[in-house]
Amino acid sequence: MNDRGDGEEREPLGFALTFPQELIEALAEAVADRLKVHVEGDALAGGPGEWLDTRHAAAYVGIHRDTLAKLAREGKVSSAQEGPGCKRYFRRAVLDGLRTAGPSSPASTLLPLSREPA
Repeated sequence: MNDRGDGEEREPLGFALTFPQELIEALAEAVADRLKVHVEGDALAGGPGEWLDTRHAAAYVGIHRDTLAKLAREGKVSSAQEGPGCKRYFRRAVLDGLRTAGPSSPASTLLPLSREPA
């Protein structure tokens, strides 16, 4: 009997499915391409597309998280938020601009505002 993780044991089907090697390779390549996009865009530290929450973003910039949140509310640094009172997120590329310009620089010296995560 086979346990498929749902708590129920089932009898084996009694047959096996076979697929052409080309189909298996094409499927594996498609899965690898999709995973590559996620790994390169989000998970690799230092990637410009990486999103950081307020705590990590403030540590990256070297300022207090309340200061960073205030800059975001004032429109001096772009961020994304799912809704009022929800966690705020910052793109690493935007934070790099803030690190270069400094927190007291006018908004025009920073990257353009973008309220939606890509």
